[in-house]
Amino acid sequence: MPSGPELMSSADAREFCDTLLRHFPEKLSEWEDGFTRSLLRALDNGAILTAKQKAKLDEVMERVARDYGR
Repeated sequence: MPSGPELMSSADAREFCDTLLRHFPEKLSEWEDGFTRSLLRALDNGAILTAKQKAKLDEVMERVARDYGR
């Protein structure tokens, strides 16, 4: 797993999106769900995520991981 959003590859981002949507949908806000789905669609269409998109995805993943034990 990458150690920060700047090292996140498209494959990592796709895996993170898939993990969030398949395994933790109840932990996502409505906005996070839409954001994650839009990133997955963009990646499926060959887009390369911006640093800002990667950073936000990393934030969502970290928040879900923190909240997982609650």
